[in-house]
Amino acid sequence: MMTFSIKFCFSRFMTGN
Repeated sequence: MMTFSIKFCFSRFMTGN
């Protein structure tokens, strides 16, 4: 679950930029 949260946050940050 931790990895999923990190991946989701990272993906959102990448798309956000």
